[in-house]
Amino acid sequence: MLALPLLWIVVGRLDELLSVLSSLPPALTVDLYGFAVTVTLSEARAMVLGYGRGLARSVAVVVPVLALKLTVFVMLVFALLSRTADANRAVIALVPPGYHDLARGLGSRTRATLFGIYVLQAATAVGTFVISVIFFFLLGYPYFFTLAVVAAILQFVPVIGPSVLLAVLAATHLIAGDPVQAAMVLVAGLVLIAWLPDVLIRPRLARETADLPGSLYFVGVVGGLLTLGPVGIIAGPLAVALAVESAERLSAELNEVSVSEG
Repeated sequence: MLALPLLWIVVGRLDELLSVLSSLPPALTVDLYGFAVTVTLSEARAMVLGYGRGLARSVAVVVPVLALKLTVFVMLVFALLSRTADANRAVIALVPPGYHDLARGLGSRTRATLFGIYVLQAATAVGTFVISVIFFFLLGYPYFFTLAVVAAILQFVPVIGPSVLLAVLAATHLIAGDPVQAAMVLVAGLVLIAWLPDVLIRPRLARETADLPGSLYFVGVVGGLLTLGPVGIIAGPLAVALAVESAERLSAELNEVSVSEG
C-alpha cells in the first residue's frame, strides 16, 4: 500500500524525471588522490539493467509465496476482527483460572502498545514531512512538496527510511558536478530528516500513546533491530512492554503476599 503513492508520484512527474535523466553527462570522472575512474552512462545503464533483471527474477520467484501468505494473513485478521469476543474467550479458556487477570492485562498492554507504535509512526511521518518541506524549499528544489511527501512515506519503511531519497538526490548532484550540494543534501538531510524526527517525536509520544518510557521504547527498537531485523521495530517495543507489564503485576502480587504475611 505504501508503494502506491510513490508510484503515483513517479507517474505524475515522469516528464520531469526523464528531463533530469537526459541532462546527466554521458560520462562521469571521479578523481581521488591521483586515481581517476571514469564511468560512462552506457556502463551505468547496463549495470542497472542487469540488477533489474536479477531483481525481477527474484520477485517472480517469491511472489506466489508472498501472495499465499498475504491471503492467509488477511483471512486470519478478518476472522479475528469479525469474531473478537469469541477469539478472546477461546484464548482465555486455555489459561488457568488463576492467571486470567494476567492474560487480560497482557492483552490490553499488547493492544495499547501496537496502537501506540502505529500512532508514533504516523506522527513521525508527519514531522518528517514538515521538516522536509522546509529543508527542500530552502535548498531551492522546485518540487519540494513532492519530495517531502516521498520522504514522509519512506518513513514507514523500516531501517532505510528517507535516507534512500537523500542518497539518490546526493548522487544526482554529484553526477551533475555539484559536490557541495551533494554533501549538503546528504549530511544535513540525514541529520534533519532521517534522524531528527525519530529523536524528537518517538520518545516524547511513547509515554502518552504506548504507556512506555522513552528510554525503554528506544531500547526495544534498537534491541529489536539488532536481533530480529526490520520486524524488530514493532516486536522489540512490544516485547519490552509485555516484560514491563509482567514485572509490574509480579511486583504487585509479591507486595500483596508480603503484606498479608506481615
